[in-house]
Amino acid sequence: MITTLTLLAKAVRQGRSLRCNLAEHTITCHGTVIQPGTQLRPVTKEESLRLIEKAYETFRHSMPTSRTGDYPFLALPEEELSPDDIAAGVERHSAEALLEATVILATLSGSLRYEDLSQNGWFWQCPRQKRLVLLRKWFIS
Repeated sequence: MITTLTLLAKAVRQGRSLRCNLAEHTITCHGTVIQPGTQLRPVTKEESLRLIEKAYETFRHSMPTSRTGDYPFLALPEEELSPDDIAAGVERHSAEALLEATVILATLSGSLRYEDLSQNGWFWQCPRQKRLVLLRKWFIS
């Protein structure tokens, strides 16, 4: 899982497009559908959550771009970004795609299951990052 995320992050830094569909559990990089399948080495639930929280923090402090849209996650508005956030220059669209890819890979690898996070309800809220919410429909049944 970590190797796949590293390769996707490298592709994004090189300017390749990355699109994810949380509901369908698909990742498309530069027009090619990524089929991780059995190649994913599962990590622990705790490691998956740490990776998701880290990706969320990057997304939360990312710079809005002209590619605005409805993001399934909440980020800081541009006026609340710090000078360090602005200097980092991480584009929101790319940060969102990497966050979504992290969630998809964690569920596909089997290291993150909704039943392990929450026994009821339609979402899970991170106890440390209250704005980080994962919807039940994003998980594989």
